[in-house]
Amino acid sequence: IGVVLITSYYTFLEPTLAYHVRKFHISAFEVGGLYAILSISYMTGCLIVGYVIDRWKVIVQWINMYGFIISGLALQFLGPAPYLKLYPSITQTIIVFVFIGLGLASSLITSFPDMTQTLIIRKYAKKDDFILFSITSGLINTAVSVGQVIALTIGGAVGLRSDAAFGWIAAILGFATLAQAIILAILTIIEKSRPITSTK
Repeated sequence: IGVVLITSYYTFLEPTLAYHVRKFHISAFEVGGLYAILSISYMTGCLIVGYVIDRWKVIVQWINMYGFIISGLALQFLGPAPYLKLYPSITQTIIVFVFIGLGLASSLITSFPDMTQTLIIRKYAKKDDFILFSITSGLINTAVSVGQVIALTIGGAVGLRSDAAFGWIAAILGFATLAQAIILAILTIIEKSRPITSTK
């Protein structure tokens, strides 16, 4: 579900961004620059998150959760959401893209090791086994495809109707992302509070 959400709010921008920023009267080249800002932010976030995980062996679920929170809050300001009563600006859009890229990296990069750990704990596969990486890759690719279909459908059917519709869709995706962060936090706390049982 988390990967579906991640892919959804990222792919949602593909058919809608150019329409959304038309009011800023920027060129096609500058619209491409906005996508570049998002990509550079994501690339930087991937490097930082990967280094942190390898260097300090932190719990990946918490980084995943922080990524959802960052993205969920940033999506509220992307439209911006109509309930915020804010006037959109190109500066605000750039800042939001930076945070979305960082949140995307934090959530997506940690999803793979999180899923592999879960499969090992549930004994669906052994550590460093070919089956482990095959199952994980298959699940992630399936979730990515589902998220892309959902986002492109919603973005094309609803997000292009008006700026208000774009703002509400972005806000709803943000709320769903924040809800995922809360669910992930609860499940992580429950999982960590369980006694470790050894099997002979």
